[in-house]
This record gives sequence, C-alpha cells and structure tokens, in this order.
Amino acid sequence: MSEGGLDSDDRMVIRVVEEFTETVEEANREQARIVIVTAIVALVSAIAGPLVALKINSDQIGSQRDTSREQAATLRQTTDTQNQQEAARNEDEFIRTERRVAYTDFLATYNNGAVDLTEIGGKLTAATYPPRLIAKDLQSLIDILKGEQRDYYTVTLLASADSRDKARSADREYTGFCVALIQFARSRLQGTRFSATEFRQQNKVFVATYNRLISLSAEFIDSARVDVSANKTDASTS
Repeated sequence: MSEGGLDSDDRMVIRVVEEFTETVEEANREQARIVIVTAIVALVSAIAGPLVALKINSDQIGSQRDTSREQAATLRQTTDTQNQQEAARNEDEFIRTERRVAYTDFLATYNNGAVDLTEIGGKLTAATYPPRLIAKDLQSLIDILKGEQRDYYTVTLLASADSRDKARSADREYTGFCVALIQFARSRLQGTRFSATEFRQQNKVFVATYNRLISLSAEFIDSARVDVSANKTDASTS
C-alpha cells in the first residue's frame, strides 16, 4: 500500500473514474446545451412563425390595398375618359345639329334671295318700269338684305373657320349686289334718267352677279357638308 493506503493501481482506477466522470459531465453539459439551444430554436420558431405569417398577411393586405387603389384609380380614369369622350360626342352632335339648321336657313335665304335680286334687277332695268313699283321693289330689296344678314350672322357663330370664310365671301358679294340695286332704284326714284345702253349694261352686270352668287353658294355648300359630316353619311349609305 502506498501513501494514503492506495497503491498505484487504485490511484489509476480513481483517475480513470474521475476522467470518465468529467467526460460524462462534459457530455451532459454539451447535451444540455443542445437541449437548451433546441428549446430556444423551438421557442423562437413558435413565436416567429405567427409573426412571419402576420407579416406575410400584412404584406398581402397592403399589396391588395395598393392593387385595389390602382384599379380604382384606373377605373376612375377610364370612367372620366369615357365621360369626356361621351360629352365631346354629345357636344359635336349638338353643334352639327345646330349647324344643319343654320346652314339650311342661310342657304335657303341666300339662294332664294339671289333669284329675287336678279328678278328685281331685270325690272329695274326696264325703261318703262313705273316709279310706284320701283318704290315697292326698293322696300323688298331692303327686306331681302335684312333676311340674308340675319341668317349670315347666325352662321358665323357656328361655322368652322373654312365655312365662315366661304360664308363671308358669299355675303360680301350678296350685300354688294343688294346695295347696287338699292342705289339704282333710288336713283330712278330721284329722277335720274338712263339711256337704253346703260339699262342693258346694268342688266348684264346683274346677270353676271347672279352667276357669281350661285358659284359662291356652291363653295359654301362643299365646306358646310364637311362641318355636318354629310360626306361620311353619304359614304356609309352608298
């Protein structure tokens, strides 16, 4: 027996036991750490899982909300655009309708007036035409001019730029014709005497002016048809 009553073999056994114990304790501590880590991971997963799901749901709700807003904005924009287009179509149709009425009235007054002016001009250039009838025709000339001016100014409020230019040219010629006849009639009523040659010359001027008026009327009609989409209507029915 050595010191302490233990021989070398006993001390070796004790040392082995101690080493084993330390190894077991170390293993237990490692195992405990693993268990703790696993528990923590499980705890984190248990807590984080709903949080992740909540985050995903929140993102989905936010995304859906943004999508809904975009769809609503697109719908509003589409609706606004459609409303604007519909309003524009209604406005265009209203303008076309008003133009049809105004153009028809103007052309009827203008063309009928051109015939009446030429007829009156023919009477005024007759040397034997009595003053009583000249005075009556003078009033008719004034009424004819007033009627044309009324319908012409209505056209200028509605016509396109091109049609307005055509109407202006026609009105200028028409007004000039009326004024010339009025002046000629007043001259006769005031006692101015004209020779047969002068009467014939005036008659030629009046006939030439009538042809010019009809030509200007035709030019206005071509432009007016564009304004009221008459050419499209003709194409669709042909």
